[in-house]
Formats: sequence, C-alpha cells, structure tokens
Amino acid sequence: MNTFEDRDQEDSSKDIAGDVHIALGKALPKVLIGLVLFSLALAWLHHSFWCYGIDKDNIPASFFDLDSESTIGSWFASMQWFSIALSSFVVYFLEGLSARSHPERFRYRTWWLVTALVFLVASADEIAMIHETAGELLGPWFMSLGIGGDIWSYFRESPWLVFYALPLSGFILFTLWFLSDRLKQVTRSLYLCASGYAFFIFALVIEFVQGLPAEKLLPVAIIFQTTCAGFYAGSVLVEETLENLGSTLILVAFLTYSHYLLGAIGRTYRNAPEQEPNEVPGE
Repeated sequence: MNTFEDRDQEDSSKDIAGDVHIALGKALPKVLIGLVLFSLALAWLHHSFWCYGIDKDNIPASFFDLDSESTIGSWFASMQWFSIALSSFVVYFLEGLSARSHPERFRYRTWWLVTALVFLVASADEIAMIHETAGELLGPWFMSLGIGGDIWSYFRESPWLVFYALPLSGFILFTLWFLSDRLKQVTRSLYLCASGYAFFIFALVIEFVQGLPAEKLLPVAIIFQTTCAGFYAGSVLVEETLENLGSTLILVAFLTYSHYLLGAIGRTYRNAPEQEPNEVPGE
C-alpha cells in the first residue's frame, strides 16, 4: 500500500543516495592521490629514516620498517585491506539494489562476499602474522613426513608460500575473470583493478625470490651487482610498496564501481513512474 509516508521515505532515500553519489565522486580523486602519496612516503621513510635497519637500536625509526609487523607500514596495509573488504560488501549490497533493472548482476554476486572475506583475513593476517606462523608450523611437519620433496629447498625462508600458492592463485584468476565481466561498463574501475592485481602478482613473485635460500639467491643478487643481503633489503622496499599501491588501486576501483552503481540506482528511481498514494491522511 503506497501512502504519503512511504513516498516521503522513498524521496528521503533518493536524496541520501544522491548526496552520497555526489560526495563520493568528488572524494575519489583525493582518496587516490592521498593514498598513493602516503604509500610513497612510507617507502621514502623506510629508505631514508629506517635505512634498512642499519641502526637496530633506533626505536623511533623502526616504526617505519616495512619488513616488520606492528609498524606504521603494517597498520596502513591492514587498514587498506580492511577497507577493501568493506567496499566489497558495499558493492554486494548495491548490486542487489540495482539488480531489479539489471538481473544479470545476480550472477556470481556472492563472489563479492568471498572477496570481502579474503581481504578481511588478509587484514587480520597483516597484524597477527598468520601466514608466517602457519608456514613455520606446517613446513617442518610436512618435511618430516617426506611430503613435498625438494620443493622445500626453495622455500626454507618462506614456507607459507607452498600452502598459499594454490588457493591464492585460484582466487586471483577467478577474481580477474569475474571483474573483467563485472566492470566492463566501468572502464576506469576495470583498469584500476587490473593494475592493482598486476602489482600484487609482481609483489608475490618478488617475495618468492626473497625467500630463496642464500645459495639460490646469490645468482639473482649478482645480476643486480649486489649481495644477498643488499638484494633482500632493496626488494623488500619494492615489494611492500607494490602491495600498498596495489591495495590503493583496488580500493579506489571498488569505490569507483560503487559510485557507478549509486548513479544507476538513482536514475532507476528517477525514471520510475510516479504512483498515486492509496491513502490520504485524515480520510
């Protein structure tokens, strides 16, 4: 039953959605620039202030170490991943509202919830060091059982990569396919997502090389005319910065898609035929 009160609530919802759409559109460039600059500032502070741990007793400088937990860098990474999880949930909700006029958005829509869960776990992992702990516990156990063979000689420093490789690769591949279909009408969001995940993949490759034992890392270090320690120090800076920039691009991509959905929802409401109320107050 359509009453004057229902119409007032609908008009209020339209106004709120319109205001959020406008405010988000204005904020997106500032969010992108701000987060990119903060990521680059963290890289500069790691290089210039922490100096790759040359003075381990410099406690204030240690907060800018990108290779440790409980630092400003790990906090920033965790907050970005948590924000991506929230934005994934928001997209899931907005797609549900817009699916009335675009029923194809119901297809694989739950993958937004899977994405939210993955990034939520990644956010907690950045603080609690879940993957390092899992690798240190499971790696020796698997080796004692003779499972994996010589593969462990490549992952002595990062055994968690063995356990994460398959599910992480599957998640990234399906997500890239999903987003290429979902974001084809929002090219800016699509390009941002593609760039963000490319940064993630490149960072994972670097992290794999970092984890090689010294005898296998040395030939790589020689290519860059440095020592194993020097290669590790430089690659950490590149890897962590790529992860931060990748997170920024994916977050802004999801927010850009949310902005698009809000606009589509607003147009749907504006184009809907007006219905006369069935009740008039006082009758």
